[in-house]
Amino acid sequence: MFGWLEFNIPFQHRYGYIRDEKGIKDSWKEFMEILMNEENDRDHGVSAEVKEGPADRIRISDVAAGLKKMTRHKAPGLSVLSAEMTQATEGIGTQWLLDLCNGIVTEGCIPDDWK
Repeated sequence: MFGWLEFNIPFQHRYGYIRDEKGIKDSWKEFMEILMNEENDRDHGVSAEVKEGPADRIRISDVAAGLKKMTRHKAPGLSVLSAEMTQATEGIGTQWLLDLCNGIVTEGCIPDDWK
């Protein structure tokens, strides 16, 4: 599994050095379980009201604000859309993204590629 990792280099763990693949996997598993299950002080200050009924529709101003915040001159992601491409459409791309996002909210189904 760790073909790229040389096992002659010891992996330091709080209990000592680990050299074997199973020990490294177990160490990472333990680390991730602690990391993902610990309580953070900042989480206690977050509260949200439970909303019942239909979801609010996304406004075009929200999409436009999001597009303005996109970093320019960066490689596009899996969508193959860069910030420059969406910003250059002068409103057509904004409307398309708005329709797409509101369709997702209405349907309640996120595309598999986004998960």
